[in-house]
Amino acid sequence: MGDLILTVPFLRELIQSCEVVVVVRSGLGGLLRKMCPELQVYEVIKGQSESYRRLRNHWRGIQFDYIFCPHRSFRSAWFVSGLTARVKVGFWHWSTFWAFHHNVRRNHHLPEPLRVMQLLLPAARDLSIDHSLLEKWSRASYLNIPNSIGMLPILGTTFRSLCSQASWKKRPAKVALFPGSQWGSKQWPLDHYLTLSKELENSGFEVYWLGTDRESEELKRMGVVNNNLAGSLTLEQTVDFLQ
Repeated sequence: MGDLILTVPFLRELIQSCEVVVVVRSGLGGLLRKMCPELQVYEVIKGQSESYRRLRNHWRGIQFDYIFCPHRSFRSAWFVSGLTARVKVGFWHWSTFWAFHHNVRRNHHLPEPLRVMQLLLPAARDLSIDHSLLEKWSRASYLNIPNSIGMLPILGTTFRSLCSQASWKKRPAKVALFPGSQWGSKQWPLDHYLTLSKELENSGFEVYWLGTDRESEELKRMGVVNNNLAGSLTLEQTVDFLQ
């Protein structure tokens, strides 16, 4: 759910120039429609093949320009394979590569929301996103350079590039960081987030910390006091803050 929410600002910008359709698991559609009413949102019941089949039949005869699939499951690949699109993009996996025109290598060193942005590489030029910066981002390796994280300054430049044509570029430069995750595979070390926050602040961004009570306590132990909103906002308040 957290990763879905973090994509909303990008989706809001995207719908200004094209029609956007999003498929989410059952129960999330209402929240996403509330956050972004202009989106076309469809729900599927996870684990229920008939639910996926009905949606594929609904779109029979319709061709999409791009389909981006952030999930690496066989079921998601099977679902995408039954849809018609000019370009289908997914993360490379030996069991699902056959479903996509472009298979992007998933960078395990990045936090999940940044990993998902890798899927934009094949469509970067169509979406007016700096292709070279996304390439650098995709190759960045942070976890194995614990003390001197030389690639982190790229993030400040990348954020500015991604926002260069966005409507929010005239607003104060603010970045929200979510350092927590319930999944160990999505965890990025907190000290890396702290290093990133310093790089962003040095690039002129104002950094805010969001998450649960657990992240709030961890941040306090690491000496983070300013702009620590973790644990103090409800889900809807978090969405409003990100707007």
